[in-house]
Amino acid sequence: MQLDTDCTADGSFSVKSNNNLLAKQFFVDEAVEVSGVFLDIRDNLAPSKVIVFSRQLLHDRISTKNNLARRQILQPVVSMDYVICRRQLETSIHLFLHCEFLL
Repeated sequence: MQLDTDCTADGSFSVKSNNNLLAKQFFVDEAVEVSGVFLDIRDNLAPSKVIVFSRQLLHDRISTKNNLARRQILQPVVSMDYVICRRQLETSIHLFLHCEFLL
């Protein structure tokens, strides 16, 4: 896959515009084929803790409020919104792709 470096309308590059581009590429629907991504992560030269975190993120195993509630670890009275932006449900996708406070 080849990505253009011109992610914004004016031709400049920014991290936020790059994240938006990646979100469009990889999160088109819920049934995204990720087997190639897992192979790329496995064959990567990144430190092992980065590889483990990446695999957990792709499997949606990060301890977000959404996942903790699904496993019945959080009580139902706890707000499910992200503590920092308080705009959306705290999920892995929101934290790493869509939260404007963190980008």
